[in-house]
Amino acid sequence: ESITRSARVLPRDQVTFRRQTAHWYREQGRFADAERYGLEALATAERLLGPLHPQTSAAVADLGLTYQETGDLAKAQELAERSLQ
Repeated sequence: ESITRSARVLPRDQVTFRRQTAHWYREQGRFADAERYGLEALATAERLLGPLHPQTSAAVADLGLTYQETGDLAKAQELAERSLQ
């Protein structure tokens, strides 16, 4: 059995991987890919860790940065407000 099948990946690690991948794409200027991984990170965090977990808050903030850097200030502001709740 392969190591990927036998090893358990912790929920926070799943979120961290997606957040880091989104960050890398954002740094490369590949904003569509950054948004896709950012949305995946947020959805995974909400589903596996819950809306109040620190990783979920970090995913919200990261996605907001992606929107800010692409000039989508409405979405960035919405996520900034959400992260303050």
